[in-house]
This record gives sequence, structure tokens and C-alpha cells, in this order.
Amino acid sequence: MPVSIYMQTGIFVSEASKCGSCRISSTYAHNKRKHKHHKEHQAPQQGEKMKRTSSLLAGTVGLLLAAMPLSAWAQPKVAITIKAEKEVSVTAKGKQVKKRIAAKGVQPGEEIIYTLNYVNSGTDAAKDVIISDPIPAGTSYIPGSASETGDLSFSIDKGKTFRKPTLLTYEVKGSTGKPEKKVASPDDYTDVRWTIPQVPAGGKGSVNFKVKVK
Repeated sequence: MPVSIYMQTGIFVSEASKCGSCRISSTYAHNKRKHKHHKEHQAPQQGEKMKRTSSLLAGTVGLLLAAMPLSAWAQPKVAITIKAEKEVSVTAKGKQVKKRIAAKGVQPGEEIIYTLNYVNSGTDAAKDVIISDPIPAGTSYIPGSASETGDLSFSIDKGKTFRKPTLLTYEVKGSTGKPEKKVASPDDYTDVRWTIPQVPAGGKGSVNFKVKVK
């Protein structure tokens, strides 16, 4: 039986004891909007500052994979830190350079960069790690911005199913009245997901993606 833990921070972890696999679903809670299956993070409207839960402001969210008797001697221990940033131009030594700062306040048209850093400080490898994150309401995913770490896929049904972009389709009624299949555009994406085959003991990495505020 898999062991599941739901953290109040919005991080969900489950580990299958036989194969040592784990799932990490990182979510945000902007404006305290709730989704049926997870907390949804929402980009602020014009003039409104981005709100984050106190746990995310703390910087590090610990994810302890529950130990099962069969794997008590060696187990993965994965932690993740989450950042929401934007790029600004600053003057350094007489030159204009771009710098990333915390996205505490954003305006329509601005881009937000979400970075999820993960580390396995346990004594065993974490296998088949899945990191998924919803696209914030009020924003649209920027095509090609998600890091190509592991197996990258997207959802258009709020995380119920994930597929490659070319396989994300939906049906609409055509001019003849018959259903026609359409390929979803990046504006239709609701979630992004990475499947990482293995994070070794002591291993770490990061994934990221960008959105544009509507």
C-alpha cells in the first residue's frame, strides 16, 4: 500500500514502498483560491500584490517520505524550495543588465518565473519522481519556457491527465455540426509536470517555467 501525506503547505507526497517511487505536487495558494484537488495559485490583478502562504515565504518546504517496514533501512528524503521571480533591468557598472527579483507585485503583461529546486537528502534514491504545478489563474504559459528535465508533459483538464503538447487535443462542434478535434494551444494549459526517473541520494536539481500575466 502506498503511503500518502498531505502537507498544509500544499505539497503532496506519496511513496510506493515496493519500488521506492514518490510523487511531489507543489502548489501555491495565491489569494487563497482552492481547487477541487489542490490549492490553486492565482496571479494578482492589476495593482494587486502577489500573496504567498507563510510556509512558502519561509523558503524551504520539507517533504519527508513516510517510512514503510519493508524499506526502513534506506529511504529517500526529498525537500523542495519554491521561488516566484520576475526580471528587471538595473544599472551595474554603467551597463544595463537584467536581474531576477521576487515577484511581490506584478502587472498585466509581465512575466513570472517559477523555479522549483529539489534535493534528496535521504539514504536511498527516489525513483519516478513526479513534480507537477498548476498554471496560475489569470496567466498563460509561455511556450518553450519549461525546462526539459526528465519527461515534460502538460494538462488541459486541471491535472486529471497529462500528455505531450502535440497530443493535447479537445473536441469542438464543426461547421457541419460534427465534432472536430483541435490541438490545444499553450493558453489552454492548466498544469505542467516533470517526471524524473531517479534522484540519487544526495542528488539535487531544479525545474522551472514562465507565465505571462493577462
